[in-house]
Amino acid sequence: MYHTSVSPYYPWLLISALRQESSVILEQYRHHREKTPQGYNLFRFQDQEILLLEVGSGRKMNRKKVESAISQINPGLIVNFGICGTLNPRIKLYKNYLAKSIHYENESEIDLLKDLDLMQSLSVSRSLFPRVRLLTVKDPVLDSMKSAELRRITGCDVVDMEAFFIAQIAHKLEIPVLILKQVSDDADHKAMQQIKQNKRIWQESLRQGLIKILNP
Repeated sequence: MYHTSVSPYYPWLLISALRQESSVILEQYRHHREKTPQGYNLFRFQDQEILLLEVGSGRKMNRKKVESAISQINPGLIVNFGICGTLNPRIKLYKNYLAKSIHYENESEIDLLKDLDLMQSLSVSRSLFPRVRLLTVKDPVLDSMKSAELRRITGCDVVDMEAFFIAQIAHKLEIPVLILKQVSDDADHKAMQQIKQNKRIWQESLRQGLIKILNP
């Protein structure tokens, strides 16, 4: 990591929903775990200005507590990473994407283009990952007809369960945020099976993507 050129953005706070996501980077660095006052697992990486916060997924995520935890950590940059399902047939499985915008129900869509411009100052190529429109939902999308309907209504390419809330909190606290998503399933009735059976594949791809951001 280029401390001299990006020092204004340190420390970095990585945010994941699930342990199967966070494990991809926990295996790369020595770290120790502690509990935040809000009850979340917080990992501090040794010899790195990086922290990792596990916040839970979907309905399990308490936005007020997450905001409180992030405020206390006071990071210079947030990187939310994890898996998502595809709504667009042209989106490839087991590939990393960066969100250029995030949609959630009737709330205003969050534009992340200015946040993505930070990648240049972080010495990360703007063309490193394709960019997509991301939809956040409360419950898993496990039906192909529902998936097609969400695609038609929102025009989004992929779907997850937490990125909108994290980006919303980050912007409220005036912290730049990057959303890195690994497409793990087709958002249909086989989605959970896909995630489980191909865990090693998407974990390795997600690991490689995250390392490219952390170590450009």
